[in-house]
Amino acid sequence: MTPRRRLFEVRKTGDMLTYSTRPELRRMSHAFMRPASELLAAVESSAMRETLADLYGDACAAAAETRYARILRGFIGRYGDRSVVIARAPGRVNLMGRHIDHRGGGVNVIAMGFDTVMVAASRSTASPNAHARTASWPRLRPATTRS
Repeated sequence: MTPRRRLFEVRKTGDMLTYSTRPELRRMSHAFMRPASELLAAVESSAMRETLADLYGDACAAAAETRYARILRGFIGRYGDRSVVIARAPGRVNLMGRHIDHRGGGVNVIAMGFDTVMVAASRSTASPNAHARTASWPRLRPATTRS
């Protein structure tokens, strides 16, 4: 068995890539953005299966491929085949129910089986254009429990 490639994990502030001006973002975009059709082809050919298994677990990787393919197809259908970046924010619950981590306080969080996935492209104007899927969008479940 070949070892899995580790995902980049931010462990300290200096690890984060932050760019505050539009020219800085445009200069760096070539390093992160790919045509949506290229990412869709990678998802549909299972070329991203290992990365998705790292994120969602082996049992949910196939369902994640289906989900990401739908998201990318939806983006292409709505905005065209543009250079995009895919961003994901995993869900978490603070067991104490407080919002104190932004003030340097401790938190007691657990991960949950939900996340937010976003496909984004640059725009020539400063106003954003967003489209969200409904709450009925398919939820990831292990392939063994799918109905």
